[in-house]
Amino acid sequence: MTAIHPAGPPAVVSPVPDTVPSLRLQAAPGAGPLAAALREAVELLLGAGRLRLARPGERADLLHTVGEVDGDAGLAAYRVHTVDRIPLRGHELVATRRWARRERRRAARCAVWLTHGRTAGRIVVEAALAPGERVRCLPVLSPWHAPGAGSRDGGAAERGAVRRELGIRPGVRLVVGVVPARRTAMLGDWAAAVERLGRSDVHVLRLSGEAGRAPAHPAGRLPLPALLEAADLFVAAGQDLSAVSPGVSALAMGLPVVAVTTDSAAELVTSGLNGNVVAPRDDAIADAVAAHLDEARPPRRVVPTADDRPAAHALARGLLEIYRQALSGPGTSRRWTR
Repeated sequence: MTAIHPAGPPAVVSPVPDTVPSLRLQAAPGAGPLAAALREAVELLLGAGRLRLARPGERADLLHTVGEVDGDAGLAAYRVHTVDRIPLRGHELVATRRWARRERRRAARCAVWLTHGRTAGRIVVEAALAPGERVRCLPVLSPWHAPGAGSRDGGAAERGAVRRELGIRPGVRLVVGVVPARRTAMLGDWAAAVERLGRSDVHVLRLSGEAGRAPAHPAGRLPLPALLEAADLFVAAGQDLSAVSPGVSALAMGLPVVAVTTDSAAELVTSGLNGNVVAPRDDAIADAVAAHLDEARPPRRVVPTADDRPAAHALARGLLEIYRQALSGPGTSRRWTR
């Protein structure tokens, strides 16, 4: 279990009066990207005086747990629980029984269940973990910093430089995507299926799901923003519903996305507009990639902004409403200060 303590000088917390609700935020070790996003949002709420961190040993007003962590429920009045990942049964949008049993232990102790994505929220309700009125859905998040953030100029010059570094010839379309580590009979190595098409106008670049890089490639140190700048199509082929998906980064850049139904980014894709949603099968992905290449429509590039990791202000506003709901539940007289 990892306790998250938002960074910053003591002055961020100390002037806040005791009437402001106190928070303890705890995350499972495997919830890294999601935990970082929530920490960033909580820092904004701390800075705005809407929350204060609970002191060691203090009984907090709110305990916010992230991922498969029980947390110290005895040191909090109310609990908000964020689901970081839902393992699915094969290609179905149904949670595995094992995961549902583990999560059910938390059900009675949670005032609000928080998911990222409407599909994940529906699965939580269908698994009888919480009634619909206790489930709140926030957007699926990007696990990496915004493309173009910082000192990069971006644009055509960046795209051309990266493509030359990757060895992509003129006229060849670059397809980028994460190949899942866990293979199934239906969804194994979609990239190999695309390569079997035998097309000379396509180059496939496999990414590492952990680091968002291309470790097997000579240019493996290139970050995801640079790779997306050079790409023509992204494949989101997740086999579990995760709160974070690199497909969100691609969509934010205006890059078309082929998403399987078991990837969280699928609910953000409108077929024929910003990509296509397909069954979680190698052949379905390969067919969708070929169809996109034949359409030959250039990506509708979007100029990214520096404040897009992962829209921290919007996430903070969503968390504020969720915390308010938890504290206004039965049996509490705590009121928020404005």
